[in-house]
Amino acid sequence: MLLTKLIFFTVGMFAIVKGADWFTDSAVWIAKKTGIPKVIIGATIVSLATTLPEFAVSVYASFSGHPEMSLGNAVGSNIFNIGMILGLTLIIHSYPTTPKIISKKALFMLTAGILALLTSLDGEINQFDGFLLLTVLIGYILFLILHSKKNIVFVEKTEVKGTFKKNLIKFIAGSVLVIIGSRIVVNSGVWLAKYFGVPEIFIALTLVALGTSLPELVTSLTATLKGYQELSIGNIIGANLLNIGWVTSVSAMVNPISISTKNLILDFPFMLAFMGLLLLFGLTKDHLSRLEGMIFLTLYATYITILFGTL
Repeated sequence: MLLTKLIFFTVGMFAIVKGADWFTDSAVWIAKKTGIPKVIIGATIVSLATTLPEFAVSVYASFSGHPEMSLGNAVGSNIFNIGMILGLTLIIHSYPTTPKIISKKALFMLTAGILALLTSLDGEINQFDGFLLLTVLIGYILFLILHSKKNIVFVEKTEVKGTFKKNLIKFIAGSVLVIIGSRIVVNSGVWLAKYFGVPEIFIALTLVALGTSLPELVTSLTATLKGYQELSIGNIIGANLLNIGWVTSVSAMVNPISISTKNLILDFPFMLAFMGLLLLFGLTKDHLSRLEGMIFLTLYATYITILFGTL
């Protein structure tokens, strides 16, 4: 039975990742076909689609009466994104940077993280708190649009390849895969938590967070190996902000999220520590090196060790 559930969990994750890929490709195609400016496509559709796996799993978890799992997925993904993914990419290759590149986006990310903690101090993140978190995301998207150096150019229909029928099928199929996959992942995650006798949020902070962060992991490592480190770190910062401003906010609007003492003294502090370190390194260093990568990996290993120790 355990093996069957693990297989279902893996299949569900694959369905989410593949579905998100199809959904994103077709959504961008449709946006270009209708002449939407590229800068808006990048700041909205592509950015939001980056965290579609986390969004699908967390929102379904809230709908199905497991809001704590939605919180664990979002927070766990944020910790994994910086601690493991960015740590690994920096071990592979250092990243030259300037304060202007990292600080502005990282500041939005840290602001969202601090706001998430503050709204949690009363023991839950409710619908109003979710709305507050959403305003940070809206501000971030407006910032991307207003400060983009790209020219706002409308795409001519002749420049867009592919057929409407093909992309419509991909759009629908991708959406269906994400919905079905998220249901499988949540149900399997709940079963695994009961089987091992651990809280559901523990499974969400570890196994589910790892699975939903696969797109970020693959994208970041591929970009780094090809020499495009700026894409890697930009992807991570954007994904982390979206996990709070989009994933957590909508999940809380669906169903208030209860906050435990462990969330306040362990999970949130570690998440903010990762975000704060990234902002600090971006402001004080002319490049992110393997040393910073080792610091992130060590801190992540410390978090996981403490997390297992709380069981």
